[in-house]
Amino acid sequence: MGEGIVKAAELIEQRKQQYKAKGIDYYRPWIFLITDGDPTDMQPGDSKWNEVIKCVHEGEVNKKFMFFAVAVEPGNTPLLKQITPPNRPPLKLKEAKFRELFQWLSRSQSKVSSSKVGDQVALENPVAAGWGAISA
Repeated sequence: MGEGIVKAAELIEQRKQQYKAKGIDYYRPWIFLITDGDPTDMQPGDSKWNEVIKCVHEGEVNKKFMFFAVAVEPGNTPLLKQITPPNRPPLKLKEAKFRELFQWLSRSQSKVSSSKVGDQVALENPVAAGWGAISA
């Protein structure tokens, strides 16, 4: 999980540099993590964990990407909450509603891609969309 998150952030930066070099505008990329368990390559407090937390939180603050996390049973949302940015806590996927999740994702990306680069786009609430639940 940790390596995947860091690699995704690195690949996003590489692609953005390619776009910038060619003068191509782009929307803020999304990193979308869907997991059913705990990370196997890091533990809270170790160096990889700290690197991932820093990567996600700084990436969000500096508007390099948006990070989303979705826990599928038996996903560990308290642990994911430590990774996600404070303004976007992890969600639990309700009742294996993958179809609804990906429909929401598709609608959200359509909304973003039909806006102007740099515009703020209000996304549909995942809980209201029927696939997500906020965990305690």
